Amino acid sequence: MHGMINHEKAFVKLFSQTARYHHRFKVFEDFICCSVIALENRLCFSEAREQKYLRIVRGYEK
Repeated sequence: MHGMINHEKAFVKLFSQTARYHHRFKVFEDFICCSVIALENRLCFSEAREQKYLRIVRGYEK
């Protein structure tokens, strides 16, 4: 396959524009962590996980 397909290009473009003042690895790591916390808390709520989620999210502008 030559080059990236359109949805891959769109993802890379959007990801590059997201949280410009943070390292991309950290942004991706935080995204994964928040996603996991959201899923876990949906099944079995934990205040500690919720606080971790809020600490991560606070590091980014809206």
